[in-house]
Amino acid sequence: MKRTSVIALLAVVLSAPACDRKKDGPATTQAQDPPTGLDKGYPDRMVEKLPGKTAPLPAPIASPVPEATAGGTVAGACDLTTKESAVQVYAKLKGFELTGDGKDYGCAMLLPRLESALFGMMATEVGCIWTEIVHGCKLYLVNDASDEVLSSMGWATASKKERGSLALLWTEQVIFAEKEVLAQGTGAFEGQDAKFEKPAAKSLPSGGVEVRLWVRLAPGMSATSLHELHRVTFDADGALVGNEVASSFRAGGVGIETGHGPH
Repeated sequence: MKRTSVIALLAVVLSAPACDRKKDGPATTQAQDPPTGLDKGYPDRMVEKLPGKTAPLPAPIASPVPEATAGGTVAGACDLTTKESAVQVYAKLKGFELTGDGKDYGCAMLLPRLESALFGMMATEVGCIWTEIVHGCKLYLVNDASDEVLSSMGWATASKKERGSLALLWTEQVIFAEKEVLAQGTGAFEGQDAKFEKPAAKSLPSGGVEVRLWVRLAPGMSATSLHELHRVTFDADGALVGNEVASSFRAGGVGIETGHGPH
């Protein structure tokens, strides 16, 4: 073939549309499998690439859990007086088969004063991370449950003092269930810029409540413990809207008494 013919042929090939050329596979105009990550059919959910198909990961549970029996409730009475009975209620709400009587279930804590029970997962060197709470035969995410639980305990008609007591109770027993709430100061505060404050709640002009208290975190592998002053805020409906650390320091903290009594 002459040199001029070869050049002309190459010019024709290179000028052809991209979709008409193949390169080790189908034309680019054919449909392709969605990539692993954000799937086109589930724009707001991560997907897992499986052989031959793409399956969405389970969505996080809502509050109350939509899969729970009878639209979020357990049929009949909900017995939260013992760990065994509370775990059985939890299993029904979650829809899983319970092996055994529930006595050996890991992270489950009864809260009689709140007529509730906490459930969660075990974490190394941290203890239980509380994620869910059962109250009134319904299952809630812990961070979304305060207004529901406190409302059922009379929050709407409670006096300012009563709201403060309810907010303080929720803060101590739910938010800091795995931490030590300090009832009084000790030598750990000597030489610190931060001053000790007893657990207290005050009413806000909006009808909400602000709780302030000191907690001590477990030292773990450290020789000192982290002490934190928390400011926890509830709105007029009893919903948890804020939890911030106002002050903190590290110290040995030997002999500190806590505000936790029997749950």
